[in-house]
Amino acid sequence: PIAKPAIETVTDTVLDKEARFINKFHKPELMSSPPALSEALTGVTYHEHVKIDGPFPTIRKLILSAVGDDRECYNHLVNWLAYIVQYRKMSRTAFLLQGSFGTGKGLIYVIMSKILGKYTVEKRLENIDEEFNSWLETSLLVCVDEFRAGDSKSESKLINKIKNYITEPEGTVRAMRENQKNVSLYCNWLFFANDFDPIRVEENDRRMNICPRQEIPIAYRFTDWDDLVRNNLDSEIPLFAGYLASLSVDVTQATTVLKNQARTDLIKVSRTTIDEFKNALVSSDFWYFIKVLDSQPSGDKADSSLEYCKNIMRGWLQQLVSNPDEPVVAWVDNLRPFYNYLLGGNIAPQRFPSLLTKRGI
Repeated sequence: PIAKPAIETVTDTVLDKEARFINKFHKPELMSSPPALSEALTGVTYHEHVKIDGPFPTIRKLILSAVGDDRECYNHLVNWLAYIVQYRKMSRTAFLLQGSFGTGKGLIYVIMSKILGKYTVEKRLENIDEEFNSWLETSLLVCVDEFRAGDSKSESKLINKIKNYITEPEGTVRAMRENQKNVSLYCNWLFFANDFDPIRVEENDRRMNICPRQEIPIAYRFTDWDDLVRNNLDSEIPLFAGYLASLSVDVTQATTVLKNQARTDLIKVSRTTIDEFKNALVSSDFWYFIKVLDSQPSGDKADSSLEYCKNIMRGWLQQLVSNPDEPVVAWVDNLRPFYNYLLGGNIAPQRFPSLLTKRGI
């Protein structure tokens, strides 16, 4: 069998007979001979990218638009793209670009496909779900257009598959009319979304960088946008390729997700009612539960749970008044009426402790 090199590193060697190594990666033209740049554009560090107007102003406008005009996300994305170009391996993080149509997301694929050649691929949701996925083996960057996990027949199964693709250095691929095989993977993932709920993101997620939504189409912001793209993009792409190849990559940042407001907002949108109930318990959110005192009977079966909740809440408030320095202890039996009323459930007493335990409570 063909052996991999003893140390996994970036190499341009195509064939090493002694090591019995064949390199399937052949450098695209813009990576093998990028144009020379001025000294000021060589070795630029992480926090400086957004300050560089440089010889690619159209691409700069495009990326800023796609990341919602967020300067931190711009630095993070450019550094991440440079990591892919220079290290040619899995960063174990991905990017989600959100916004309305015409904000520039798709043109990023065009740019990177010119730089990385056939090692950049564009896919749709159904391609990730399908059985034949041999394209994964030779991909460095996978761009997924019009992404929304909820459109899959099995959302949770798809999300788990995506998580594995982002972080696992080996995976199973299968071409049509061939048996599946286990291979090394090098791909990084860039998701383009138009919807407000493209994917569920958990609090402890360490994979997905979330950029703020961009609601204004880029052609509305720059009235000459079509002319800029037509006249400048082709000449700017080689210069941008040289920039990515020469800047000083911050590997820690490239392999770490941003903890920004856009991420926090999407986590909140992603929460189910059960997630909200759990979060209220874990964070001791008293106000989540006290709102039952303002609720009025509606004449349905939930009214009995509502009365239980109000009585329990009055007891908790009495504890607070009597001993303001002591914590209020919430017994599991006292939480079940809140679950049934606030979530519209009817869970039995014997099942409720198990439900909490499965969610780490």
